[in-house]
Amino acid sequence: MSLAQSIRESSKWLVGSNVTSQALQFAIGIALARLLVPADFGMIVTIQIFTGFVGLIASGGMGQALIRAKEAREADFQVVFSVQLAIGVIIYTAFFTIAPWFAEWFGSPLYQDLLRVSAISFLMRPFLNLHNIWLQREMRFKETSLVGLASALLSGIVSIAMAVMGYGV
Repeated sequence: MSLAQSIRESSKWLVGSNVTSQALQFAIGIALARLLVPADFGMIVTIQIFTGFVGLIASGGMGQALIRAKEAREADFQVVFSVQLAIGVIIYTAFFTIAPWFAEWFGSPLYQDLLRVSAISFLMRPFLNLHNIWLQREMRFKETSLVGLASALLSGIVSIAMAVMGYGV
């Protein structure tokens, strides 16, 4: 495959998966908004905004540095994994610690559990991110897109199923 064909194919996968992912997240959000009472949906959004903001700065651009580096050895991936895991542990510990105050601030004890459970994602990120970084570095956008879409679809189905069964947030 020529370079031009590879770029066109990669672009199709990237654009297609981004559009599909956004549409899927939008549809799942609408379904959850209809299934959950407004207070529960508001709690989810509050936690997502709070953890999402911290998630933006959690990786520190290390993954992008690996993707763009001319050479990336196994040791480089191990260092990034270790640093991201250490950052994840620090963030999880911070969220776990502030969860009672967070719940008190918002006036609902449920926020404590929601924040602590959501913070677990910071412990899992290094395990997930490194494979994604490697796939992007190798320009295997089809695999990256398929894994991302499957993950979004599975989590959306589980979320909707739990809401239908009355589990709430």
